Amino acid sequence: MRARRSRILAGMLVSMVATAWAAGPRRVISLGPSLTETVFALGCSDRVAGVGDYAQWPPEVRKLPRLGGLYNPSLERILALEPDLVLLPSPMPRLQAACRRAGVTVAIVPVRSLHGVLAAIERVAKLLHCPERGRALAASISRRLAAVRHRTAGLPRRRVLLQVGQAPGPGLQGMTVAGGGTFLSDLAAAAGGTNVFQDPGMRYFRPSLESVVTARPEVVLLFDASAPDPRAAGEAARKAWAALLPPPRTPEVHVLTDQVFVLPGPRVAEAAEGLERRLHPGATAP
Repeated sequence: MRARRSRILAGMLVSMVATAWAAGPRRVISLGPSLTETVFALGCSDRVAGVGDYAQWPPEVRKLPRLGGLYNPSLERILALEPDLVLLPSPMPRLQAACRRAGVTVAIVPVRSLHGVLAAIERVAKLLHCPERGRALAASISRRLAAVRHRTAGLPRRRVLLQVGQAPGPGLQGMTVAGGGTFLSDLAAAAGGTNVFQDPGMRYFRPSLESVVTARPEVVLLFDASAPDPRAAGEAARKAWAALLPPPRTPEVHVLTDQVFVLPGPRVAEAAEGLERRLHPGATAP
C-alpha cells in the first residue's frame, strides 16, 4: 500500500512538473523595449512582471514596474519580483551573475539586423513555450516586408543618410550616422533607399562633414525619439542641412520621433511602410 501511494505521489509530481514546463515561464522580466514588444505581440502579456525604463508600447506597459535601463538595472527590485525568465538585448554581467545565484534563467537575445528581428521573435516564442505563435508572427511580418520590397522594386533607389539624434556641435558637426550592416540601414533598404554610408565595418559613427558633402544624400532620415518638439526639431534640421548643402543639393529631411522606427521588434513592418511613404510617396503603402 505504501509503495503504491509513493508511486501515485511520484506520478502526480511528474505530471505537475510537466504541466509547468509546458506552460513555460510565468513571470518574465524584459529590459529591452523591442523584447517587451515581442512578448506582448506573442500574446503573453499576462506573464510580464516588469519592464525596462524605455518601454513605451503597447500602452499597457505603463502600468508595469520599471526596473531600470541597460546600464542601471535595479538588481534588488528585479529579484524581488521573483522572475523565472529575464530577457536581455545584450550582456549585463552583474545582473546575469545575480540571477544565476538566485536560480533565475537569463536569455540574451541581441538583434542587429532586419533579418535578426524575425529570428529573435521565434527564439523568444520558444523561450515562452509558444513556438507556433512565433512562427505565425514572423511569417506575417515577412509578408508585409515582402510587399514593401515588391512595391519599391521598380522605383529609383533614394540616396539616404541615416542620422541618429541631433548633432551636438554647431550645425551638423559631430552628428552620428548609421552605417551598413545596421538595423536602420536594412530598414531603409527594404523601403527603397540606399544608405550613403554602406561600409558594414562602420556601424554607428561620426563622419566628417566633407565626407557627408561627398556622399550627396537625397534624403536625410533623422531618428530622434527624444525630441521634445518634433516640428522645431525638423525646422532646425532643415536649416542646418540647407547651410551644409545649399539648393539645389539640399536633401529632403524627415524627422522620425516615433520609437517604432528605431526598435528592432515586431512592428518593423509598420516602420518599413512608414519609411516607404517618405522615400516613395507615390507608392501604395497602407
